[in-house]
Amino acid sequence: MTKAVARTIISQEMVKPSSPTPSHLRTYNLSEIDQRMGHLYMPLILYYPDNDICSLTPDDKVRVMKKSLSWSLTRYHPFAGIIHTPTSSHIDCNDEGVVFVEAKHESQMNLLQVISDEDDNVAQLFVDGMFWENSPKGVTILGVQVNHFVCGGMAVAVSLSHQIGDGCTLGSFVSHWASVARYGSTDHKEVLPLNPHFVQHPAITIVQPEIPALQPRGPNVVTRRFLFPNSKLSDLKNKVFALAGGESINNPTQVEVLTSLLYKTAVATTTPSSSSSFRPYTLLFPANIRSKFVPKLPKTAVGNFVAGLFIKTQDESETSLSVLVSNLKKQKIELDRLQNMQLLRKKN
Repeated sequence: MTKAVARTIISQEMVKPSSPTPSHLRTYNLSEIDQRMGHLYMPLILYYPDNDICSLTPDDKVRVMKKSLSWSLTRYHPFAGIIHTPTSSHIDCNDEGVVFVEAKHESQMNLLQVISDEDDNVAQLFVDGMFWENSPKGVTILGVQVNHFVCGGMAVAVSLSHQIGDGCTLGSFVSHWASVARYGSTDHKEVLPLNPHFVQHPAITIVQPEIPALQPRGPNVVTRRFLFPNSKLSDLKNKVFALAGGESINNPTQVEVLTSLLYKTAVATTTPSSSSSFRPYTLLFPANIRSKFVPKLPKTAVGNFVAGLFIKTQDESETSLSVLVSNLKKQKIELDRLQNMQLLRKKN
């Protein structure tokens, strides 16, 4: 078990947009998919080791981050809003602001880079208290915590509500914010391509099994980080291709083979060896469907543009890597087929 380290909160404030949100943009409607995501926060940590490349002091770096965040929120105006109730179908873009915390840790940064469920070290990198029980008037969409370490390193932890968007949304926002911080303006030519595209209530009609609304993870959920070298992933791809034998698996991706491996392992560890019957399992694989729209949605589209691919395993033989990867590819093909059928119906 990693020994817990002390954290000291240096400051906490709300960073607001640099200019007020126009009145006609004060209400941001959530799509049906957005609402089903529940009030989970997607976490992202960016680690910056101490070096001599940047001449700014830690205080100067924080000032730049706050100012560029404020500028970025004028483009991503819903991120500075608030969700008043768990059943709200919209975000009140009232410029409440983003929770911005600065913290100091009495430890080396590399000790916090190992994710473990046995201590609260990683949790200390993120903003606390962004859930309903701690916010009677509602919850904010975004939280940022800047963490300083005794080694001089810094970690920026970002928490974004899943109701406003998916992982692509989070990545686009952080890229935008980083570009503004680097170039000092939202109008710089390197920032403009990262402008957000808001698509409210998209017409997503792909028929899928009912997915229960997601809930914040409970105390019995374990989080781990596993590192897989590219060489091992390449070997795994070759192994899957060889195991397929006569069944064609055209160029399996690293994500497909690694997802199948993790799922196969999880099923094996939860299936009692003494049991004579196999308990059915289902692999849920989220797919980015931005490219399924006509015209295609840009990568900077804000929202949850995902479809769930369901791979059911009724027998232990269906948990082999080759079968799992093959079924996953078939689901992707089926997703494209359903989308094409819907497009044809619209044209007719």
